[in-house]
Amino acid sequence: MPMTTWLLTLSVAQAGTAVWLSGTPDPTLTPDDKARRAEKVAPVPAFDADDEAAVQALTAELRACGPLLDEFDGELDIIRRLGPRIAAVEVIRPDDRDLVWKALLLEGLAVHRYFPELSAPEAGTAGVARTLGGTTENAAWADAIALAPDRLPDIAELGEESARLAFQEQRARLLLLDTGTVAVSGAPEGAAVHVDGQLAPGGKQVVVPGTHRYTVQLGATVVARGMMLVAPGGTEDAPYAAVVDEIKALEPTLLTAREAVVLPPAVVVRLESLEAPVSLVVVGKRGPKVFRVDGENAILAKQDAPSSSPDGPHVWVMGAAGLTYDANFFTHNFFDGAPDSPGTVNALSPVVGAGAQMPVGPVHLGVGTDLVIPLGEWSTLPTDDTTLRLRAHPHLGVGYGPVQLTAGFWAPWHLGLGARATVPIADSWAVTGAIVQGMGLTWSNLDGSDFSPEASRVGWVGMAWLWPR
Repeated sequence: MPMTTWLLTLSVAQAGTAVWLSGTPDPTLTPDDKARRAEKVAPVPAFDADDEAAVQALTAELRACGPLLDEFDGELDIIRRLGPRIAAVEVIRPDDRDLVWKALLLEGLAVHRYFPELSAPEAGTAGVARTLGGTTENAAWADAIALAPDRLPDIAELGEESARLAFQEQRARLLLLDTGTVAVSGAPEGAAVHVDGQLAPGGKQVVVPGTHRYTVQLGATVVARGMMLVAPGGTEDAPYAAVVDEIKALEPTLLTAREAVVLPPAVVVRLESLEAPVSLVVVGKRGPKVFRVDGENAILAKQDAPSSSPDGPHVWVMGAAGLTYDANFFTHNFFDGAPDSPGTVNALSPVVGAGAQMPVGPVHLGVGTDLVIPLGEWSTLPTDDTTLRLRAHPHLGVGYGPVQLTAGFWAPWHLGLGARATVPIADSWAVTGAIVQGMGLTWSNLDGSDFSPEASRVGWVGMAWLWPR
């Protein structure tokens, strides 16, 4: 296949967007979609170093452009230099209003001098004119008036009398137009909406037609921003789009969901801006889950349970601590001085073990060995010509989910019946615990008599390492 055809096929195949809320993006899981981290599709638009640099750059440019009014075609240089600098200031803080207003005023003065006829084709080509209320207006001055409708320039700010008169006439025309409205819907609880650096109660602000900037702030942090051109009598509604923390907050809900989840409106707005179809991916203990986004619903489409899952085949090793009870400790050490006290039959016991587990349908089969080491002074048992402190418990298990029932020999004289649980808490690690009841088995002594040991039991809790994970 030619390279160009292959690239075209790939671009067509990857028509959607898979948003990974957790885990490492794996394009093979959703081969038809582009795999992207949540941080890439919903960055927090906070006021950062780039914004501060934009303000500083506009300050420097405004200072540098003033003298250009006295140069040949300096007005055109002012328009070319100030326009991009003003547009780069995406967030207007209260302290920035004066700076932006003065920059717009100077840009508008350059337009007034260089394009005396705003309806001329060259003015339209240069993008310095705007039609408002059926009249072609100086766009920079229109935005200055929209930003501060109550402000008139003094002689120091606009020295040319003809320019001041033209500005006042344009301001009078614009103030007679129907006002517009800037609205931000769906902002999170506790958020404050600002329009052109001023608080907008209820998320709405009545404005003079023109360009306006809005921000949504949680405390001092900007979580949304935008710029819009408001027409006379028009309402520009900007639905609030969730930022990355709000999208990732869905992870616990998606991990436990069995079928579908209703998405918050702000998340829906953010996801609608992505290339459809959109899916959400979360990674839990059982592997990744994929939800297809359909309007305000996220519907479970795929759930993998890879072999690295604790519910898949795995081996384990564990270490624990517990308590062993065995009345045989006292019985068989009595003549050596064991006191008749609870401390003789109970002993703190480190436990180590290893084993494996294999799922067979919904049932899990297991095999393993526990080694219990009672630490009591009299916690030993006789076996043939020696004594035994280490208690081995090889066993088989059967269970469902994290719980298993076990059965096996508990050396030296017991059948061990018990239950154990293994609950994953992190990658490769789980909390594990068990209780085993030792049922005494009848043994024949050398003299032909029967020996029936006392019952015993052990309980412990510890940590297990699972592999693979």
